[in-house]
Formats: sequence, C-alpha cells, structure tokens
Amino acid sequence: MATYTGFGRTNTFAVKDIPALQETVGAHFSVVPESNADGPGRVTLFDADDDTGDWEHYNWDDTESPIFAPDMIAEHLQDGQVAIFVHIGNEALRYLGGFSIAVHSDGRQIRMNLDDIYDRIGTEFGVSPESVTKASD
Repeated sequence: MATYTGFGRTNTFAVKDIPALQETVGAHFSVVPESNADGPGRVTLFDADDDTGDWEHYNWDDTESPIFAPDMIAEHLQDGQVAIFVHIGNEALRYLGGFSIAVHSDGRQIRMNLDDIYDRIGTEFGVSPESVTKASD
C-alpha cells in the first residue's frame, strides 16, 4: 500500500498585519513574507508541517477544532485581495488529487477540484460523466 503525499501553497497576497497572521496560522503553516514592488504586507503560505499538503490541521490542545487556513484568512487580507490555496497530491500515481480555494477579503470562497472536470464534460461536450472512466480507474 502506498502513502499519500501532498503539497500545499498559496499565491502571494497582501495582508493587514504579518505578525498577526503568523500568530493565527504560523504554528501549522509557513508564512513567508515577500518583498516586491507590489507593496508591503505581502506573503505566501506553504503547508510545511507534514507531507500531506493539507490546509486543515488539528490543534492538539483542542482536537474538536480543526484549523482550516482558508477559513481563517479573510480577516487578515487587505481590502480587495484574494488568496488562492492550492493543494495537489498523489498515492503512487493511482490516486491523483488536487483542489484550489479562492478566498476574497470579504469572506467569499470558491472551491474547485480536479475531479470537477467530470461534471464539466456533461455541460461542455454533452457527454454523460458516468460514461467516462475516472483517471484513477
């Protein structure tokens, strides 16, 4: 049996207060300040805690409350900013998985999975998704 390995990272986006963001998510995710011409307060997040690349972690002091970075980021974003959380992983090339979550500073989210392609073939090509084998089959 193979082991799932995943990776997670974000785009670079602007936050109101880098130390406050680090206090909120820094125990589980790497917050890397970026310096560039786009202005101050820009960061990139990496899931560097383990080999899952998952954006959800548990606070072992309170196992009932998972820490899900996309749900915690909106309050830290500068107005009009969008953080894109990307995850991709595999288990011995049998199971490939990936998703992206976009979070707007007003709290709205959009989530897309790689497997969403199967639903899209019905609307785009008029082909029944059930008639197409999955890439993991």
